[in-house]
Amino acid sequence: MNNFLTNNVPLFKDFSKDIVIEIIEKSEVKNFEKHEAVIEFSEQAIFLGVLLEGNAELSFTDNNGDKHILNKLKPGDIFGEISLMTGDRTIADVLCTTPCRILIIPEDVFREFITTNPAAVKYLSERLESKLKAISYEFEEALYTKAAAKKTSDPYGLKLHTKEQLRLLIIKSEHYVLQYYLFDTKNHDNNASGEFNNLGTKGSNFIFKSKKSEITNKTKIADIKEALVMLIEKLKQSGIINSIEEINAAGHIVQFGGEEFTSSVMADSTVIEKLNHLSSTVNISDNIKGIRTSMELLPGIPHIAVFDTAFHHTIPSFANSYANSFTKFYDTTHKDNKIEPPNLYGLSHSYAALKAAEHLKLPYNSLEIAICNLDKTSSMCAVDHGRSVDTSADFLGVLNNFTKLEQKAGNGSYDAQLAIKTYCYSLRKQIGSYMAAMGGLDVLVFSGKLGTESPYVRGLSCQGLECIGIKINKDLNKKANSNNDVHVISETDSKVKVLVIPNNEEVMVAREIIRTIDNDKISKLINTKKPKSIPIDISAHHIHLSDKDLEGLFGPGYKLTHDVELSQPGQYACKERVTLTGPKGSVNRVRILAPTRKKTQIEIAMTEQYKLGIEPPIRASGDIENTPGITLETENGSLTIDKGVICAMRHIHMTPEDALGFGLHNKDIVRVKVVGDRELIFGDVLVRVSPKYKLVMHIDTDEGNAANIKTSMKGYIDSIQERR
Repeated sequence: MNNFLTNNVPLFKDFSKDIVIEIIEKSEVKNFEKHEAVIEFSEQAIFLGVLLEGNAELSFTDNNGDKHILNKLKPGDIFGEISLMTGDRTIADVLCTTPCRILIIPEDVFREFITTNPAAVKYLSERLESKLKAISYEFEEALYTKAAAKKTSDPYGLKLHTKEQLRLLIIKSEHYVLQYYLFDTKNHDNNASGEFNNLGTKGSNFIFKSKKSEITNKTKIADIKEALVMLIEKLKQSGIINSIEEINAAGHIVQFGGEEFTSSVMADSTVIEKLNHLSSTVNISDNIKGIRTSMELLPGIPHIAVFDTAFHHTIPSFANSYANSFTKFYDTTHKDNKIEPPNLYGLSHSYAALKAAEHLKLPYNSLEIAICNLDKTSSMCAVDHGRSVDTSADFLGVLNNFTKLEQKAGNGSYDAQLAIKTYCYSLRKQIGSYMAAMGGLDVLVFSGKLGTESPYVRGLSCQGLECIGIKINKDLNKKANSNNDVHVISETDSKVKVLVIPNNEEVMVAREIIRTIDNDKISKLINTKKPKSIPIDISAHHIHLSDKDLEGLFGPGYKLTHDVELSQPGQYACKERVTLTGPKGSVNRVRILAPTRKKTQIEIAMTEQYKLGIEPPIRASGDIENTPGITLETENGSLTIDKGVICAMRHIHMTPEDALGFGLHNKDIVRVKVVGDRELIFGDVLVRVSPKYKLVMHIDTDEGNAANIKTSMKGYIDSIQERR
């Protein structure tokens, strides 16, 4: 096989004999039958395939059921490299047309040997570019985001499947209560959950639930440490683990992370120190005790701090009422005391949004979702194209024992009826306000104990909302309950889908543990490599015109005038300029970029929205649904578009070869460090991978001014923030 690879597979021609042998030893040869699928459309690639014997084809079936053959494979051909290089899901099936013998090279072997060989990387990049000439990259992305979302059973990792068995311990410690969950990613029958309550008192309870048993013991438990020792012993006694060494990682829910922690992090001494500083004003001391104690009892495993507020870090400052009122309240009344953090339910909201997209088989980042998480303390959230853009803290305060309240209302109590009507009226009003804030609504979710158990609250909250496309099916609403299933309770012709989704905070924490460990590995890989700089360009306001709108502004058959080449190959700035006019004012001399696009898009800086009198969302380029419109004016005339104005998400363009060098995938979110006299780290930077791109990071003028960016300045990947 060594000779076959070096003589018949161009990828391996520059590898030494010893390296090829090592690759073979760490890989696996598998036999496949005729018509058997080696890779299925929309799968996440986990290996590079080399066809040793037989014939196969790359093909996909479109929405009309028609089959399209993209390529025919013969011995010596490779496949799976596009997905491995970009990080996207596969865009085709690999089907054996005869019995086949295939070398399966795992992803870790691919990255260890192949991506570190410059000649191999160059070959793969050229191969990828030639392949995608036949299949436009936009087509690939469309397949991934739409068709793949429909066919993938676990697009967002909520089923917690991992290559290797992991046992994950989740801990939430606050107010004399320690809640815990143990997840086994290979055998869910070994999952366990429960809590210790009234810690430090004679009336302590130890509740333990597993598939085999459910117990409640009354016993005096002094503190968190004693509770965790008792839990570990119980896990061993029940046969869920044989020893403490079988716990692979621990995740700790921290109720408040402030502006410092906008994603989950590996807990270490530096993180503990920062949490202690935060705890001087916000009462998260019990969360910190839980982390410290667990690190003492479970040394040598990763401990991850998962922040309930992290999901909401994307909320714009003008909508960030919970943070503003929280800070103001502290400054005026609690200068010498710690205050309790608000209940923001970020983990629950994030889960509900992802679960809704999974259930509807629609891309998460294409939806506008309003979530009503209704419990003893309730919270609502607006999720616009995958970003939390508004939330309420402790919405309407506490409603204890809502069942009794409903019973009293049913028995004619005026006060009870008024309380329920007031509550549902406020919910209804908030749903409408979120629709207005996002400029539309695709999905409404009810979650939390009250949200999943009360058809009356759901029905009354949606009463009269037919005017905004919400139609409730009374029978479906009545049948929906609080089991683990997702229920659709809207009419089939309802423009807004209404779902009932039970909370599953613990699944989100387990998911964060897995993702944070993976991200940490990638960040360490990035840091072990020689730092590679990324050129930074400041992207001033500009316009991408469609052919239709170009002719509407300048006349039939008009051709744009080339002025200056841009950083991305084939793109250039034009001599033509346009005035943008909004409800409040105008921005003059906005340049047009070419070539034209399918849809018109205008990108402005955040500060310019005030001058124009509009509020465009922060979006990735091309994502213009439910964005504000504007009037374009030239000497030849004017044109008003109904959508298309965005503030562009900061992003990096890179080739697949660059991505391999950085260890990144398409659509990763990273942090980029900019060194200079105003050194800072930009978070929420979107990675965009295509053979059509050239390596450069784009930020807008506001961001450039904040970092005092000058010509030829460069940035460096600091860490990976999120892998989507």
